[in-house]
Amino acid sequence: MTDSYHLRHKCGVAAVYCSPDNQDVEPGAAAGYLQKMLRQLQHRGEESAGITTYRPDRGEQLLDTHRDVGLVSEVFRLSAPAKHQSLLQWYAGPAGIGHCRYATSGTITRSTAQPFETHGMRTWDWFSFGFNGNLANFAQLKRELEAAGHLNLNTDTELIRHLLWAECGKPKRPDPADVFAAATRRFDGGYSIVCINADGDLIAARDPLGLRPLCYGESNGLFAAASESVALAVIGIQESHPIAPGELVHVSGGEVRRYRFAESQRTAHCYFEWVYFADVGSVLDGVGVYDVRYRLGQELAKVEPLRDRLDDSFIVVPVPFASKTAADSFAHDLGLPLKEGIESNRYVGRTFIQSTGREGRAREKYVLLPPILKGKKVLLVEDTVVRGLTLRVLLDRLRDEGGAEEVHVRVSCPPLISPCPYGIDMTTVDEFVAAQYVDEPGGLEGIAERVGRGIGADSLVYQSYGGLVRSIGLPKEALCDACITGQYPTPWGAKVRDFAERRRGALVATRSYEAIEEELREEEIAGR
Repeated sequence: MTDSYHLRHKCGVAAVYCSPDNQDVEPGAAAGYLQKMLRQLQHRGEESAGITTYRPDRGEQLLDTHRDVGLVSEVFRLSAPAKHQSLLQWYAGPAGIGHCRYATSGTITRSTAQPFETHGMRTWDWFSFGFNGNLANFAQLKRELEAAGHLNLNTDTELIRHLLWAECGKPKRPDPADVFAAATRRFDGGYSIVCINADGDLIAARDPLGLRPLCYGESNGLFAAASESVALAVIGIQESHPIAPGELVHVSGGEVRRYRFAESQRTAHCYFEWVYFADVGSVLDGVGVYDVRYRLGQELAKVEPLRDRLDDSFIVVPVPFASKTAADSFAHDLGLPLKEGIESNRYVGRTFIQSTGREGRAREKYVLLPPILKGKKVLLVEDTVVRGLTLRVLLDRLRDEGGAEEVHVRVSCPPLISPCPYGIDMTTVDEFVAAQYVDEPGGLEGIAERVGRGIGADSLVYQSYGGLVRSIGLPKEALCDACITGQYPTPWGAKVRDFAERRRGALVATRSYEAIEEELREEEIAGR
């Protein structure tokens, strides 16, 4: 995704529990396992990282948290072996949780890095947790708690912390399912949560719609949960199971139990996880990411409008990295060579937080290979198009620097047209170049023609909605596709859609989701 440094993901969560009864698992290895898992989840959040571990022989510090701004390698001092080992030794313990973050709300500081630890009066209300997702009704809940003087930070994470503490902080040890049922009953949004208390009890919970991914697995006395299965595989757990929507997994004393804490009338798995965000090696809700992306390329090949004129002057070139698998199958089915004419600098992953312009960032991030591109007609496979600004720069470079004769863009995802209030950082109407053409004639082909013309492509083809659903292999009713259809699975998501439709102009185009929600509230109060 050429706009990927602008389109930020939510976060990644991880949890481990080392059974004291199994000699094959080192009892104090939680910190080391978590660090490995977070590195495997680094693509989900590059702004901050942290862990909390439980250790009963650490004096009064039964729980302790290490978190900071930066990549996992920076936070855990991997370039300084002595300091790295010192961290692992201090945070050694039989259980813990971890988190890596992109900010979908709030600022980028150590104070907003996760996990969030809360000290209570008892072991069961002294807890720490990490959160992946976003609450669509955050602004409403925030106002309610601010009126009571409870919030200091502008994050839904702090809001969740307060609501969990309100349920945990009771004289009698509460049931974990009751805690989450009460704390989340007013939530509208997508979330997965990992939590640990000062008794060493571990919890992994998933929202009732399954919007955000979460899985778990066990192997030889080791339990782990994470946003993606690749984080389990890296510590030796090869078989993973999805945590069902509205379900939590509770580990206490080495015993693993599953509880239903919220009713789930339907699922709404985020389709974008398979298309772009998840690691290609992950399996989400029983569906392999690699398989989905391979089928997306096949679906694109079925509708290729240039099929009759393809010859040896055409090559297929993927935009690194997520589009590589779709480009493989697309090229194979068309009988064309796949050429990696664009190389990406893997160490420029966080360019969205830099102050330089988009053109400079695109030039730094992508390196072109003129010997492959010169004189060729390029079918450029991209996973999605957001604003299209960076893609336009890349197309100009392919011609001017690479020497490409023609550049035809093929997008493995349908056009994005609506904001996401569930945890992906595309929350304003003006994020989407395709949105301005939705009401114009021509349907999908008309949108593709106008977007292609705007970014300077010789042609542009989007994935069809049917092709997307067939590629994922789940019923369309099981998916959240709000950002491509405008149909939201929750009431507060629908409010975003309705307001955007009424005010799809410059007024809305510059506003964040929270600002839109605030004006909705004011309209309701005024009775308009």
